[in-house]
Formats: sequence, structure tokens, C-alpha cells
Amino acid sequence: MKFFNAHLWFLVLIVMCIPVVYFLGYKLRNRRKRLFGSSVAMDRLVPHYDSIRRFWHVGLMMMSLLLLTVAALRPLYGLVFDRMERKSQQILIGLDVSLSMSAQDILPSRFSKAKQEILQLMDLLRGDTVGLLTFSGEAIVQCPLTMDMAAFKMFLDDASVGMIRRPGTNLERLIEESLARFQTKKSSKMFLIVLSDGEAFEGDSLKAAKRAAKKGLIIYTIAVGTQTGEPLPLMTSDGQMQGYKKDKQDQIVLSKVNSDMLREVADITGGTFYSSNGVDLVMRNVYDDISRFDQKAVATQSFSRYKEQYQIPLGFALFLFVLSNLIPVSKRLSHEWKGRI
Repeated sequence: MKFFNAHLWFLVLIVMCIPVVYFLGYKLRNRRKRLFGSSVAMDRLVPHYDSIRRFWHVGLMMMSLLLLTVAALRPLYGLVFDRMERKSQQILIGLDVSLSMSAQDILPSRFSKAKQEILQLMDLLRGDTVGLLTFSGEAIVQCPLTMDMAAFKMFLDDASVGMIRRPGTNLERLIEESLARFQTKKSSKMFLIVLSDGEAFEGDSLKAAKRAAKKGLIIYTIAVGTQTGEPLPLMTSDGQMQGYKKDKQDQIVLSKVNSDMLREVADITGGTFYSSNGVDLVMRNVYDDISRFDQKAVATQSFSRYKEQYQIPLGFALFLFVLSNLIPVSKRLSHEWKGRI
């Protein structure tokens, strides 16, 4: 037998000291009674006192208090075997690292705003597994599905604009890579959150979205940037701006958000399109949508625990307490009529 509140054992010692204190008080009371006269005389002075009834009353009260203390210790006895399923959502995040994400129509840049959105998602996750894919003309796994948020944030910090040499924004490759990551995962629903400005899509994104919908992949898209357009800054290796990107006619290229393709991809897969073009973050709305889907059991764990048995001493304690109060501590005196004096 074990006790959940074993640190409260001192209460048992305190309760056990109470009968000792009562006995010492009883002996002291009898000594003082003898100072007044013989036991016969005291019986006449206090005719209603019954020491036997008082002994049983106090004894039952002490036993009740002791059992109540044992119940407070919460005794544990007998093993119970349980099984617990850990449920979570499995979410992949696709982060656009193409050059257009360096545009500063949203300060400090579209890419920084996309990272802020992802960090908000990290604060919202409750036991969910999450992975990170970066993409431009190609898609790579930046962080595999994990529950280790510290590791995920480390991989997120390492992501940067231009880290993939192949230029462009190929959403089809991102969807294909996402499906490959999910193939070995037992999940009824799979989620991909895409953060991009939607510019210069390559490949057949709509065809890829239809394949994803058939396999149960739901895609949420977040357009990062504004429709007004912004020049693309060119940076040196040490982070200094050396000008803006220009086309073949030596004109400065304006980068504008293309929301139409992102919206259509989300609609095909049963997801939702969001626009992140201001101060407020939208990732909370995305996670609220995902949370409405049933979570899938990703692990089952068997464990044993001791069964709580505090009910037994508690029940006896209440019974003895009621019984002690039913015992009168004094005699009922019967008066004999001897006539008027």
C-alpha cells in the first residue's frame, strides 16, 4: 500500500497524541476530585456523570478522527491498467523563400512577416506535430514532422530568402513533397499551410491541388504582401542593399501579390485562403479552422496506476462520528417522589 499524500504522516502522530492528552487530563481531574472528598461524596455532588459512556464517546471520536486522517493521506492499493491515446493534428508549413519575398511592402519584409505568422502558430500548438518545407523553384524539407518546438524554431531561424538556388515559385513541387512526407503517417486528415506572395508560379499547381484533395491533404494559403507592388531589393553577401532588380529593358521590377492562384488552390482542397497584408496576424484563424477537424490518435501508451482507496477509511470515519454522537455522555436521572418537605 502507498499513500499519495505521504508527506502528511505527521497528522497521524498528532491525532495519536490526543488520547494521551485526554488520559492525562482524566487522571488530573480524578486527583482534583479526591481533594474535595470521597468518590461516594462526588457521586452525590455530580450524579449525572458516567465515566464509561464518556470513555466510549471520546474513544469513537478519536477513532473517527484517526480514520479521517488516514483518508486525507489518500491510500493507494491495487493496480489498475489503463491505455491512453495521444491525439494531435499533423501540419506541414510551406514557406516561400524566393527573391520576391524580400519585398518590403510589409515592413520589415514579406519574408519576416511570414516568419511572424509561423511563430504565432508555434504559440498556439497543443501537442500537434509540425514540419517545415521551404520552396522556390524546388521544395526541400527544412524540418521533418516533430513535436520539438525548440528544434523547429531553430530550423525556422536558418531559413532565408534565396537559400534554394533554383529560382521561381513552384507550388506543384511543394504539394508533391508534402504528400511524400505524409505517406508514411497514419492520419485521417493532413494539413499544409502555404505562406507565399503567389508570384511567378511554375508547374501545374491546380492539377497538383486536385491530387492532394483526393489523398485528403487540405491546403490553407496565406498571401503575404500587398497589391500595390514593391521593388525587389538586391543584397550583397554582407547584407547591404546594392539596388533593385531590373528587367531586360532596365526597368525596376515591381513585385505584386498574386492571390488568385493561392485562393483557387485552397478552394480545391477544402482549405481557406487568407491575406496577411497588415499589422495583424492571421495564423490564429488558420489554426482555429484546423482545430475543428477530428484529431487522429498518433500513439497509444499503456500504463499502470494504483487505485484510490480513501473512500473506505472516510466511510468508517463518518460512521463512527455519527455513532459517537448517539452515545449520551451523562446519565438520565430518575427522581423519586418523597413527599413535600
